[in-house]
Parts: sequence; structure tokens; C-alpha cells
Amino acid sequence: MSEQQVFEHEVVQPRTAPTSGTRTYDPALIERVRAFYADWAACLDEDRYRDWLGLFHQNAEYSVTDRDNADTGLYLTKERGIVALQVRAAYLSGYWRMQRKPRVHLIGNLRVFVESDGTLNVKASVVLVRTGLDGHSRVHAAGTYDDLLAAKGEGFEILRHAVVLDADVQPYDMTDIV
Repeated sequence: MSEQQVFEHEVVQPRTAPTSGTRTYDPALIERVRAFYADWAACLDEDRYRDWLGLFHQNAEYSVTDRDNADTGLYLTKERGIVALQVRAAYLSGYWRMQRKPRVHLIGNLRVFVESDGTLNVKASVVLVRTGLDGHSRVHAAGTYDDLLAAKGEGFEILRHAVVLDADVQPYDMTDIV
């Protein structure tokens, strides 16, 4: 079998893009990547969307899909370039008067692969918890990140941010999925 696996008569496609890189176990590098994602989550959870935009390369690609469509080319959203991301950030920041609810992005289970050109292919698990107007917190979405990062100063910038949601039914409000 090539990239497909057969399991109980069902063809299962790989959930994330393959990597040609070598997995790293370098604690210092992994801690830098972990700190980058902690800053990423803080930008989103604290509504600091201008700072969030600063984490992207000018020509970055941003996409969201679900696990059933991860390998089909069908996306819930796919954007390229900082201008498209600025429009998304304006929407997220309430430019269109959308009410924001408290939320927490939990990012973990990082696996870091170093590509031959020095970029990092990062696979991570993500859970988004939102607190509703009733004061109860609920899991809003869960899935994975499949990102490509390049070094920028002491930190990184995102060249590709691909979110793959686990749910068969999409959350009612997709705006917080980033």
C-alpha cells in the first residue's frame, strides 16, 4: 500500500501533508517552537490580531478544512498573502461588529521536522474552548495544525498554516478557528 491504508473496507487518506524533513528532538529548538505557539494562542485569545498578523510571512498561506476533505483540495477557507489575512483579522477584531466570546486555544503534542531548506514543518494538536454567554465553557473545535515555519530573528514566521478539523459537523461559528 502506498500512502493509503485499508481499514475495515474503508480507504483512509493521510490527514496532513507528508514531510520530507527529519524529526528533531533538540530541546532548545522545540522550546522555541512551543514559545512561538504560546504567543500565537495569546494573540488570538487576547484579541491582538495586529500582533497575530505579524507572525505571518507576506506570502503566507492559511487554510481550514476538515479531516474528510484534507486530501481532496476542498477547504472551508483558503487564503494567501498578508492582504487576505488582514481582511480576516479585521473580521476577527470586530470590524463588522461581531461579538467576541472568551476563548482559549490549547496547542500541544508538537512534532517538529527540519526540512532540507531549514524550514520547520510542525504538526500540533489544537483544541479551542469557548465560553458562551451563559458562562459555560465548551469545546468549540479540535483538530491539528500542519504548519511550515521559517526562522525570523530569534523567533519564526509562518509560511503555511493549515488547520484540519476533526469534527464531521462543523462548529456553528467558524470565526474563531485559526
